[in-house]
Amino acid sequence: MLFLMKKRRSGSWTPGIQRATTTAVFAICIWTNVSAQIDVGLIDKADSLLKKGDFEGVLSIGVLLSESENPLIKGGGFQMMGQAYGYLEKDSLALVNFHKAERLLKNDSYLLGAKAQFFLEKYELDSALNNSVKALKYLTAYNDSLHISGLLFYSGFALKLKERYKEAEQVLLQSLKFDTTDWKTYHQLGHVYLYTKEYQKSLIYCDSARAKGGNDVRLEFVRAASLYLTGNVERGIEIADSIRSDPSVAISANLLLGEIYMSLDRATAALGYFEESLKIAPDDVAALNNIAFANMSLKNYREAIVYFDKCIKVDPNFAFAYNNKASCLFNLGLHQEALRNCDKSLQLDPENSWAYANRAKIYFALGMSSMACSDVERAESLNYPEAEELAELKKKCGK
Repeated sequence: MLFLMKKRRSGSWTPGIQRATTTAVFAICIWTNVSAQIDVGLIDKADSLLKKGDFEGVLSIGVLLSESENPLIKGGGFQMMGQAYGYLEKDSLALVNFHKAERLLKNDSYLLGAKAQFFLEKYELDSALNNSVKALKYLTAYNDSLHISGLLFYSGFALKLKERYKEAEQVLLQSLKFDTTDWKTYHQLGHVYLYTKEYQKSLIYCDSARAKGGNDVRLEFVRAASLYLTGNVERGIEIADSIRSDPSVAISANLLLGEIYMSLDRATAALGYFEESLKIAPDDVAALNNIAFANMSLKNYREAIVYFDKCIKVDPNFAFAYNNKASCLFNLGLHQEALRNCDKSLQLDPENSWAYANRAKIYFALGMSSMACSDVERAESLNYPEAEELAELKKKCGK
């Protein structure tokens, strides 16, 4: 089995979640009638600097505002410093300043939202989710619909990364009720539907994201995958090929191209793309697995075993690697070793229909028909997808 992605944090996805601006940080000050004490031009400048990625500039303004005698402005300054330090990847300083802001602003929804974004960028998903949920709990009159939409977006994004796709879908759709203009929400829904194998929906939301102004390469990757999986193979190849040189999607785009060429029975071409992914990330489990799988398809069983072993070294709990290695060993006539790998695969994933089918073949080769037929029944009960192969196995059992 091929893997397009396997629980991998893809290098640079931070820009895809940036929703907050420094203007939001000071909404509390404005709505509590202390705006006269704020240099609004300074806030606008900080907002502009944030959008340009000048985080040192944002930090300097945060420092200035943190010296205010007004506790709300002072707290907002610390919050701005926390955000700036987060973008500068000085995490300990970011947390120190968020803590200072918290002492002054308490459970302010904007502050909690900024923390949610910070933790999401650091891939600390539980903390991100906890802060965004808490921020929604402490909404007040000065929290506008864009802020609410952003909080729901952070929650949905975290749920997606935690592989809680149905919950992510519900929360992201709720976000759209408060803001129908932000393309990132449509993008994330497209990604969710890619994972849930609702490919037509994925394509619809990707196209909506583009219509709303989305032009991110991660969006184009999801779109390419959706096009391929809805039958538009040529267009999927064209888009994936056009973005595969971009560092933020290079691994995934090469894996996608490899998968497409495997589906076209062009394993040699696929192998080249999988190897490109591995050059970028030598320990990427999906790339290692797919190189092994392509070699297995080319009947290079010993080479495939080398890469399945590398896969297992990186992720000892990767059940499919053991199962695929068992297939290679079986084809080399090493039945007992193949059996041990099948057993390990099923120990890790007792619901793996592929491993039951593979083990049935091994049992038949070893003359253990009763145990083989038991595994055939189990594979069928788990909806083993290879109908012809299943029929052949059942025939050996007299069915």
